[in-house]
Amino acid sequence: MKSSKYLFIILSLMLVITVIINLVIPKLWEMFYPLHYEQEIYHVSEKHDIDPYLLFSIIKVESKFDSKAVSNSGALGLMQIMPSTGAWAANEISIESFEYDDLLEHKTNLEIGAWYFDYLKNEFNDDLVKTLAAYNAGQGKVREWIETNVWDGTTEDIESIPYGETRSYIERVLLNYKRYEDIYSES
Repeated sequence: MKSSKYLFIILSLMLVITVIINLVIPKLWEMFYPLHYEQEIYHVSEKHDIDPYLLFSIIKVESKFDSKAVSNSGALGLMQIMPSTGAWAANEISIESFEYDDLLEHKTNLEIGAWYFDYLKNEFNDDLVKTLAAYNAGQGKVREWIETNVWDGTTEDIESIPYGETRSYIERVLLNYKRYEDIYSES
């Protein structure tokens, strides 16, 4: 009789743990991997043929979804766009009367950032790792590293990238990208 009571308690605890795992844990993951600016990100991702989970990942790493973020190097907004890059991109996509502060407005920042990422993606033949490296370090640096055999442009050779920040950036974006896909692609 006593052993059946313990068995009942153990099975009840297992049931409670299963419920917690199935109901609570996914909500915790969603808290750590939010979908802020969801409609705007889906819009620009479709417009520029970029996986929205990749954009969420880039934004999470770049600014933690803070549209007013300003880096030590002067990059602005959600996608941390340098003012000179923003001005050039705004001209390329015919944004009238562009001012640097426009990069702190989330819709403008997302439009310019997604367009620029797509531009880099085309420059690097849809190679995600090279595109991420170029988004972080600049396309000129990435071309230089590849042409001088400093880095072969592959994920396996990321440790050869001379900039620690760029190595870390690629790894963090790819990790976040995988997590976003795991959490939301089945929803």
